[in-house]
Amino acid sequence: MLDLLPPNATDQERALSQATGRLGAVPVEFIKVWNPLTCPAAMLPWLAWALSVDTWNPSWSEVTKRAVILAAIPTHRKKGTIGALRAALGAFSLNLDVEEWWQFEGDPYTFRVNVTLDGASVSDEQLDEIEATIIAAKNARSHLVSLNTSTASAFQVPVWAATLQASDIITVYPQ
Repeated sequence: MLDLLPPNATDQERALSQATGRLGAVPVEFIKVWNPLTCPAAMLPWLAWALSVDTWNPSWSEVTKRAVILAAIPTHRKKGTIGALRAALGAFSLNLDVEEWWQFEGDPYTFRVNVTLDGASVSDEQLDEIEATIIAAKNARSHLVSLNTSTASAFQVPVWAATLQASDIITVYPQ
């Protein structure tokens, strides 16, 4: 261990130097910690804070947490645009559609978000998180008018139909 203390250092300074000198031997892989895909799960909240993630819920699954962190930088690059809004909402793995005021004849600078559920359900807590994400990613002048949910089912109904049409003309003559 390299000692950089001057010859007139006190015993307390030497003891402190020796105690903290061992910290350099602890292996820390900074590159793994700063990557949302390789960061240990316990460190994800700290990485989210460091990357200024706007909406965070500790009860999310690990996959959702990693997706939200991955979307943070692209969202901040385009923050205030419709692209940033779509990128931020993309982390929720839901079928979301954003309609601006000119697409549904609303008041200027308003928009609405439609969530289409494919057989899944969304809790009130999830809707609150989606709304908080929208508020954080949208531009300051635009206003969310509605957050609509609908369910789409894709199922097939087999229909078997057959028709039979037969006709004969029978003429009866008297004898």
